[in-house]
Amino acid sequence: ATMCLADSSVSVDGTSTRAKVIGEIAKNIFFRRAKASIMTALGTEDCLIVPVTNGKRYAIDIIENRDFYVLDSLGDYLYSVVMKRDEFAKNNKTYARYEHQSLEEVDGKIVCFIRQYAYVDGKEIPLEKVDAWQDILPEQYIPNVDRLMLGRIKAPTLNRENINSVHGVPITYGLSVAVDRAKESYVRYNDEFKKKQTKIFAD
Repeated sequence: ATMCLADSSVSVDGTSTRAKVIGEIAKNIFFRRAKASIMTALGTEDCLIVPVTNGKRYAIDIIENRDFYVLDSLGDYLYSVVMKRDEFAKNNKTYARYEHQSLEEVDGKIVCFIRQYAYVDGKEIPLEKVDAWQDILPEQYIPNVDRLMLGRIKAPTLNRENINSVHGVPITYGLSVAVDRAKESYVRYNDEFKKKQTKIFAD
């Protein structure tokens, strides 16, 4: 991940308010989370990076591979994705919030719809029933865009079992035997080190 970022830079063209906001996110936030994002993608196939804001500050959430699913795509171009955005346990119940982003055509124009869904123990409930989510809009739409409101970092390793798969594979894909042997050697080395006894001889 460090090598990937060594000579990297980010620039945003444009003078609109949207371009300025994106520029702020890119310059002040992205690189702080970029290394963690790349590490996550290389180790777990791929990940999503989703910008978030409270109206005053901006941040980036990293969505692990296990927490999102591509519903519709053309190659690496994503049309529809569902992801788990939050989860917690309270009073022996499990609460989960999911977000669905999709590109849809409305009156001949492409719009990004962002829909939120809340569940308790697998049963859907209104967002406002959960204090932590009551201020989140159930549905938003963003016009005049041609991409989802997220980024994706995908491990470059070739998926030899399905080269056209929309999902990636970990950087260690196909190296399971070598990785297992390396792990065994490391465990054996530590075990031998712990068993080592030091003796002192004196005349």
